[in-house]
Amino acid sequence: GARSFASARWCTLLARPSTARLTPLRVGRYAAELRGKTAQYKRMKAELGGLRAEWGTLSRTVSLLAGQDSSVTSQLSAVEAKRGVAGFAQTEEQLRQAEQLKAEVDSAKGKTLEEISQVVEEINRQIKDNKTRLAPQIKSLRTLRAQHGEIEAEYLEKKGVYDNIKAGFDSELTKLQADLDSAEKEAQQEESSCHYYDTLSAMERVKLQRIADEKEGRALRRAMPDGAVVTTYRELYERRIKEQEAQQRELRERQKALKENHVPNKEQMQLFRDLNKLLRCKVDLQKAARAEAADMAAAEQQESNVLSLGND
Repeated sequence: GARSFASARWCTLLARPSTARLTPLRVGRYAAELRGKTAQYKRMKAELGGLRAEWGTLSRTVSLLAGQDSSVTSQLSAVEAKRGVAGFAQTEEQLRQAEQLKAEVDSAKGKTLEEISQVVEEINRQIKDNKTRLAPQIKSLRTLRAQHGEIEAEYLEKKGVYDNIKAGFDSELTKLQADLDSAEKEAQQEESSCHYYDTLSAMERVKLQRIADEKEGRALRRAMPDGAVVTTYRELYERRIKEQEAQQRELRERQKALKENHVPNKEQMQLFRDLNKLLRCKVDLQKAARAEAADMAAAEQQESNVLSLGND
């Protein structure tokens, strides 16, 4: 073990490339270190062997004690059952564990209460320190609070006066605004009426000017389709009336002619339709006759061909 480990370490050291740079001093130092580690290894190996032996002994002891405990427990249970107190030992063990657990809880509770008491004392101390430190500021704050109360009372009093005055002004302003709206509406109506009457006046002036131009013959100068020139609206409209009357007479004459020729024209149209039908029938008959003649000629030609083949 130890010798083989040392030999392996020595071979590994010699196999490294840096071995060529080792000095006798470094080699001796490494050998001494290696001897110390070897001795330590042997000592620890011996201790490990002792611990393993002790572990085996303790394991055996535990096994024996477990067996004895099992035997004693069985005997105790038999005695308890015989004495009529079965389960007494188990109950006693449970009570002992409960008492132990209670003792641990009481100890923890005592520590917790002590810690809480310390925390409370620390909080009270901090509160006392803060009160001492803030005492001047609290005194100043009380003075400011008194001043604030006086100023607030004065403010509320003046605010009440302001609200009353403002309410009066608002009422007056509302009234004035209503009067202003009414006046603006009336002004708009008057302005609209003014524009309306100005427009009527301008139209009347145009009419008067047209009448004056009509009287003096300079209303207009327009050439008519027949080459005549009119200089007044009267002449223009009279000529247009005459034209309309002439056109109306012409239309009445055309209407009269149409009414007179309606029945003959209708009969003539019916005759043309019948003639058209008759001509179409003739055309269809001729086409059918030509087709029938062609079929007969084809049949005769086929018969003649058959006869000629039979003679051959």
